[in-house]
Parts: sequence; structure tokens; C-alpha cells
Amino acid sequence: MRCSPLVVCCLVALAIPSTILARTATLAEVLADDATLHDATFVDAQHGWAVGDRGVVLVTDDGGTHWYPQRSGVECPLLSVSFVDQQRGWIVGGRSTPINHRTEGVMLRTIDGGTSWQRVIAPTQPRLTYVKFFDAARGVAAGYGSSFYPSGLFASTDGGKSWQPLAPGQPSTWLACDFLGPGAGLLAGPHGTRAVLIDRELRTSPAAAIDNRTPRDIAMTSTSEGWMVGDDGLLLKTTDSGATWQPPTGQPLPLDQHTSRAWHWNSVAATGQHVWIAGGPGSVVAHSTDGGTTWTLTPTGTRTPLHRLVFADAQRGWAVGELGTILVTDDGGRTWQRQRGGGRAAMLALAATPEQLPLEIATRYAAGEGYRTAVLPLFATLPAAVDSLDQHRTAQALAHCGTNYTGSLWSDHTPPIGFHDSPEQLMAELNRQTDGMAREQLLAALVLAIRTWQPELLLVPHERQPNQNAASAVIEQLAIEAQQLAADPTYGVQLATVGLPAWQVKRTVGLLPAGERGSIRLSTDDFVASLGGSPAAWSSPARGLLFSEHTVPPPLDELELISQLTGLPTNTRDLFAGLQLASGSEARRPLVASNPSDLDRLRKLTQKRGQLVRLLDYAEGSPMWSAQVVNLTGGLDAQTGGELLFQLAEGYRATARHAMAADTLYLLARRYPDHPLTEQALVWLVRYYASGEVAHVAGRQQAHASRTRPLANVQYQDEAPAAEQPQAELPQHSDGTTATLTVDQRLERATLLGGYMEKARPALYAEPELRFPLATASRKLGFNNTAERYFAVLSKSGVEQGWVSAGHVENWLAKPDELPPQKPLVTCKATKDVPHLDGLLDEPFWQSAEVARVAHPNQRNDPTAVEVKLARDEKFLYLAISAPRLRDEKYEPNDSRRTRDADLSQFDRVKLRIDMDRDYATAYELTVDCRGWTNDACWGDASWNPRWFVAHHLADTAWTAEVAIAWSDLTEPAPALLDTWCLGITRKTSHGHTTSWTGTAGDSPESFGLLLFR
Repeated sequence: MRCSPLVVCCLVALAIPSTILARTATLAEVLADDATLHDATFVDAQHGWAVGDRGVVLVTDDGGTHWYPQRSGVECPLLSVSFVDQQRGWIVGGRSTPINHRTEGVMLRTIDGGTSWQRVIAPTQPRLTYVKFFDAARGVAAGYGSSFYPSGLFASTDGGKSWQPLAPGQPSTWLACDFLGPGAGLLAGPHGTRAVLIDRELRTSPAAAIDNRTPRDIAMTSTSEGWMVGDDGLLLKTTDSGATWQPPTGQPLPLDQHTSRAWHWNSVAATGQHVWIAGGPGSVVAHSTDGGTTWTLTPTGTRTPLHRLVFADAQRGWAVGELGTILVTDDGGRTWQRQRGGGRAAMLALAATPEQLPLEIATRYAAGEGYRTAVLPLFATLPAAVDSLDQHRTAQALAHCGTNYTGSLWSDHTPPIGFHDSPEQLMAELNRQTDGMAREQLLAALVLAIRTWQPELLLVPHERQPNQNAASAVIEQLAIEAQQLAADPTYGVQLATVGLPAWQVKRTVGLLPAGERGSIRLSTDDFVASLGGSPAAWSSPARGLLFSEHTVPPPLDELELISQLTGLPTNTRDLFAGLQLASGSEARRPLVASNPSDLDRLRKLTQKRGQLVRLLDYAEGSPMWSAQVVNLTGGLDAQTGGELLFQLAEGYRATARHAMAADTLYLLARRYPDHPLTEQALVWLVRYYASGEVAHVAGRQQAHASRTRPLANVQYQDEAPAAEQPQAELPQHSDGTTATLTVDQRLERATLLGGYMEKARPALYAEPELRFPLATASRKLGFNNTAERYFAVLSKSGVEQGWVSAGHVENWLAKPDELPPQKPLVTCKATKDVPHLDGLLDEPFWQSAEVARVAHPNQRNDPTAVEVKLARDEKFLYLAISAPRLRDEKYEPNDSRRTRDADLSQFDRVKLRIDMDRDYATAYELTVDCRGWTNDACWGDASWNPRWFVAHHLADTAWTAEVAIAWSDLTEPAPALLDTWCLGITRKTSHGHTTSWTGTAGDSPESFGLLLFR
């Protein structure tokens, strides 16, 4: 008899003793064994598949009695799986890229039951969270919208070989979906976004009127009825095809108010009147047999979060979740048994935000020493931004470190927490959102987390000065109290009945802010044998996912023992000393065997890397490194070598040595074309070479340098073997170093980079944020047809509306007889009168100048609106600013201490961003505050010091400023009649509140209006 590939694989696995498998397993295999599972599907009661982090695919052909791994060929998170029979199936997922955080989708398909998986080539696809096929040909997929595919919704009619976008429109992110057919479905996303797909038309509900909690899953039972579940106890039902969503009528879930609010429901399954929901904690599954009128809570025997429920019929169902857990029921959910995975955490790490999580500590103990670790930030991110909604990116980063991430404690909208001066002020803001119940809600959520994960050790931020970081102080105070309540069996008596009995944390350790000395010191550059390197090196990709700039971890993590049970050792460097967690136990993974013959070499390379990272960080962009740039990376692996080059370039940028930064990043792109940071390097290079503002500043600096001394520059010639090149290779330059380039040579380099990316990185090349600067460069080089073709296509495509509008602007400027674009426009007229700079704005030409108003959106007569006017003569651009005073702001008269590039963050201020070549990538930035103090930069470069003169006047009701800046510091020659620039104007308060001229703040094309010279 001939065995199938699946049977052969199973027999081979069964033939190897488990002790040998554990002893010889690699770190990647050990981490994959308990990787989080996100989805599962069954085509009948016997045949099913489950998918999860690290590219994990599991298969069973006996109803889950045995589960076996399949090779997916990818390592990114896989989020959804669909099969139509035992042979044909599809998987989707994706990843985020470091620094720029662009998402990349992954699509896999199989026609042999998963014995082999083929990746569908779709380089411009964003990350996908959902896939469902209705037959062998027709299917839908949904996920993160991108600038190129804003709707985030796709359909296939050829079995997943190709995909077409559905319902072009505004950018959307879909976290929960279900479809009954290719043209009928319900979708939900962040910020209360809800939508219905009817006949390929996407109808979006107004988000402001809908529950703002984050959705996690949707299940449709008919074309009119469906269920939605999500964070903070979200449980809603629709009976009108998604037009409205309401809590189910009848008895609520048998959970008290605070427990119910802290429970995150991740999945819902429904068949007829039967409805099941599960989530985090995973200790119970809620089941209704009457369409949600009544509910019962069924124990599962596990506590860690469950992410997906799937039923083959009304009786047979499965649940999958954290730590590779798979549960099964044979009686419609009345009882559950574990088939695979499970366990608990050795450590629970808390932080104010994901950006403040102790990545190097988590990496050392979770990935390096096998201690299972769960991480829980208070807020989704530090600055409030749309980007903060991408919790998949945070999960990807922390999974790389070997930890588990299940979301943030607080999911409501919170203003930027950096502007809360004290814990009391932050709690007041949170109480305002919860009718004074913030403390109770947070304590309930923390107790639930501790009892869910049952950690031996609690790691919290430790602030010796509470006002130093308000959010960290809040979570430390609440965590210590929650630890005591979690151990108290009289607190939350109901929790024990839902499988969450009291739990005693044995040790609590506080992580001190950088620069403070603690009693426990852990070097982030220590060599860890199982990692083959240091925690700092291993966690570097995770840092790139959490931060939008390259960051270097501190050399030491400083900690302090806060409390522990009697009898445990106190004077130790090991956080787990005395806690007795054996390798392979429920809280600790099996230890990974290292290759002794390779340890000495890896240790030396780790030491070299750590020394170089610290030296580069200390040197802060010293040109002394330029002559040693190739030697720096000698002997290092590609990951480390690329990081060091990127860090060196960042140092050059920070010290205004941009030409040296450009040459270093070009070398990075040539030597390490597949490095995760190369994409960010290429984007920066294109913007740098295409920018008119940067070219003008560089030209003036070059002229100055030629009168003093030449600039040192990195040479392009490689003195070490280049890494394996992709199909398209970036050539060496033949036109000299960046510091000596003419304007045209800079533009030619931008177009050369564009040609390379079109072949080597088509997904990146398709992004308008890259193509727009390239088209601008083509226009300036005289290739108007190339630029006009791109702008024409862009203005008619289904990309993000901001880029469509930008394309309309270029079409209108080329043919002014067409309808003007929907962008704010202000004119700058020539004047023969030279203003007297006194800040009073009493010159006659100011009275007739057009006004750009910076007001709150949808508030026509905003009394706090800022008015900005512009005028010009042959030598200067003049600006007039009039800003009404705001309550809760401090206003001080100007004094003689005014300095260049002052920190204005604590004062009411107005910023103008001037993009003279309309590339929406680089701009001059001029900021004036209510004292008349200034700050200036060119594309973030504070070394740009233009000649500008500011006079200000502080009155009882408003402050005004009158500004003159020389044209020679902006452009040469001065703009001609009908020239058009892009202009962004924002007002920002000391509390972080922002208003914009266009109604959109930030760096997107929508944040710019037009400045027309007359």
C-alpha cells in the first residue's frame, strides 16, 4: 500500500523519541511549538487545519487527536485559513516592515491538502486578516487598507491565483469579517467602523454613532442576522443586515460589570439559534441555545486567551489560541478537552505603552531561557495616531522576542499621554471617559490578567519620581494593588467560578528609567548561547516594528526588587532565582541545545557588535567613521552589518551630515539588499535626492564648505564581499560622492533608484509616497510626459484620497482650464511696501491679503481660529499670524533670552510647512510660539538656520507675529508669477491638541493646501 505524504510525515515523527526531539530542537522549532494560533477550519469532523504566528500550519485527519506541522514556506503571522474540501485551501496573513511600518500581505494556496503550499505572487498586497472561499473558484479576502488598495477588500474568481480589489474608497482596516457569498458580507474595523458589502458595493456606517470598542470577529447566520464580538466585553447582534448593531435582548452574560468590561471576546461561532463566544481569558466559553436570550458559561480547563472558535456541525467544535492551545468539544460546547498546547506564563511584563516594554529583558528570558512571558501595555501607543491601531504589528514584534501579546488594558481613545503632567491628571482624563470608574476598570483588568496567566514574576515600570512618567506611575501603582487582590480569594468571588481562582505572584520587580541605578543590572549586550547573540541584537527587529525611528537600547537594564515571598533570595542578578521552574514545565519551554564548536565565534562577534553599537552611539555621527565604514562590518552577519550601517547613517543625519548619511545608506542598499532596514534606506534616499528644499540647502552648504574645507564622505567601492543580490542589482555610482553633486545629478540618482525599485521592490515602488517624489524629479528633469502620465493615472485610481487629490492638483496646474482641486488655496501677492516688523499687522497690504484660517473642523465660526496671511517682494517672503488666546494656556511676554531652535512644546504655537516642489515628502518648517520664540528645520534637519526675522505682540485677547524670511534661504530665484507651492499650517497647544488649515494634521498630502503666487 502506498502511504500519503501526510502519513509518511507522521510515521517519521512518531519513530523519533520525544527526548531526542526536545534535545535537538532548534530555537525556531521550540518557539513555533507554542506559537499563538489565530484561526482554524474544518471541512468535516475529521479533517482540519490551524494557522498562527511564525508561519505555523497544523493539520489533522483524525478530528484533532493528532496534529502535525506542515511547511508553509513563510515565517510571518498567518491569520486566517479556508478550505472548501480536503485538498483545496487558502491561507492569508502578513507582516509589517521596520521603521516605516508598511504592511505586506501573504497569500498561500494548496491543491493537495497542504502537503505543499504555494505563495501567490502579489507584491503590492497589504496585510490580510481574513479569507473565505465559497467554492473552488470564488473567494474573498480582507485586511489592512493601503494607499494603493485603500478598501482593504479583495475578490478572486480563479481559485486564488489572482485577486482584484473590491469597493475602492477611503482607507479602511478590517479586523472582523464574515461573508455568505462573494457579494454579501459584514465587516468591522477600528474606531467603530462598520460596513456592509452588497453586490460588491461597500456601504460604511458613520463611525461616530457606533460603539468604539475594537471588534475581533463576526459570524453571519443569514443575510439579515449576524453577531459581532470584541474587546472590553463587546457583544452585539444585527437583525437588519448590519444597518444597526445592538446588544442581544434577554439576560446579559452571567458576569459582573467590571469583569464583563475587562473580558475580551475574540471569536464568535453561530449555527441557527446556537451561539458560542470565547476570548481572553479562555477559561470559559459562553453558549446560547436560543439566539442570545440566555447564556451559560462552560469551563474549558485552560485560562490563556482563545482566538478562534470553529464548528464542523452543531456538536463538534474546536477552539485555538495562545501557547498553541487547541480544545475540542463533542457535545455542542457543554464540555471541552485539550488536544494540544496550553500552559501559563512565568513572567507578566507591564508597561505604559508597547514602545516602553522591556524588549531586551523579555528576549533574554522568553526566547533565550524559555520562560514563557506575557506582555500587557496600558495604552496601545504613546502618541495617539491611526498607526496605533495596528496591534498586529505590536504582536509581530513581541512574538519575535518569544513573548505573548493580547492587546492593551485601555482601548478607549486617550489624548497623548505624554502631555499629562501627573498620575492624577491622567486618571482624571480616564475617569472622564468612564464616569469615574477608570480605577475600578483597570484593577479588574489587571487582576484578570494575573489570574489568566498565573505568573511567578511581575515586571512593572518603577518610577522613583511619579511625575516623571504619569502613565508608568499609574500602572505601577495599580499593578501592585492588583497583585494583592489577585491573591485574595474574597476578591471577585465570581472569578473562581469561571476558572480563574486566586493566584499569588511570588516576586515583583521594577524596571527603572534609563539613567537611574538599580540593585539588579542586566547588560543588554550579554552573550546568550541559545540566541547565538545578545538580547539587544536579537530584539533589534522588534524595535524597528515598535518605533518609527532607529533606536539603540540602553547598555544596561536597571531593576529594583519591589516585593517577594519570604524565603526567596534577594541578592541576585537572576530575576527567576529560587522560583524553581524546570525546563519543559508548563511555564517554561524546553531548553535549546547549542553547538559548542560555534559558541566561541558567536561570542566574539556578539562582543564586537555590542562595542560598535555603543561606540557609534557615543560618537554621534563623527566623520572619523567614514574611512572605516567597510571595516566596521567585516566578519559580521548581514543582519548586524546592515544595522550598524543604518545606525551610522542615523548618526550622520542627527549631526546634519546628510551627504555622508546618503552615501552610507547607499552602501547599505548595495551590500545588504535584503536587509529589513534597506527599504527604509531606499525611501529616504529617493526623498533626499528628489527634494528641492534639501538640494537648495545642500548647495548653500557645499558653497560654504568649499570656502573652508572639503567634506569627508563614504566611498562606494566595496572592500568586502557583497551579499547575494536580488534579481535587480543597484549599481555603483560613477558621478562622485553626494557632497559634490549638482541638482540634476541628484535628480538623476533619484530616478536611478526608482528604476531599481521598480524591478527589485515592486510593492514599495507602487506606493504613492515613493512614486510622487519620483514623478516630481522627472518633471524637474524635463520629462513632463512621464510625470503627467503618472499624475493622470493617480488622480483616477482607487488609492487613498489624499494622493488622488494631489494628482488632481498636478493635472489642474498643467491644464488650469479644468476644475480646481478640492484643496484649500491661499494667494501670496506682491507688495511694494516693506512692512515695519512690529507684530501689529497694521500695514495696508495686510488688510487686503487673503486669509488662511486654522480652525476646528466643522466649526464655521470658531472663535479660536488662527489667521495666517502672506505677502512678498523681491527679497523676502512675509507672514502675518494672528492667534486668539486659549484657555488653560500660559502666555508670557517675549524677553531677550530668545534662542534659535528653542523647545516650543510647552507653549501655544503655529507651524508652517513649505513644500516648494510639491513632492509631499520634504518641506521647510517654520514655527513661532506665543512668545515670539522660533524653531526652524528643513525636513527635520535643525541645522538649517535661515535668516528670518520675527516680531510678536501679545494683547489681551490674541497674540500676533510678523515674519520676514529671505528668498535666498528658501529658493533661488524667487518664485515667478503663478508658481504654486504646497503649504501646511497647524496650531498646536501645550496639551497636544492640534488644529490644521486643511482639517488634517500630520505629514500626509491632505495636510497641505496650496500657496499661489500672484
